[in-house]
Amino acid sequence: LLSNTNELVIQKASAYDSGTYTCNVTSAVGSTQKNFTLVVYDPPSISPSSSDPIQEVLEGQAVELPCSAQGVPAPIVQWTLNGQALSTRRMYVDENGL
Repeated sequence: LLSNTNELVIQKASAYDSGTYTCNVTSAVGSTQKNFTLVVYDPPSISPSSSDPIQEVLEGQAVELPCSAQGVPAPIVQWTLNGQALSTRRMYVDENGL
């Protein structure tokens, strides 16, 4: 939305508004432009999942606990078990955050 002072005003900026904006100015004697880079930060959030937060599995079976997160900058997903960092080879985090 352009204001009457030639400012570009973005109401309720979101991460989708991030990018390079260019102000182009022209007259009968020439033209110029100025670039503005806008980065809109978005706090991390976890996607709602169809998985029940309480999982039950028989001993010896594999289980996947989905945790897909979004945000700008991209959030780092870390898993703990009873407050302790996971360090066993039986458990791993795949690139999709599972």
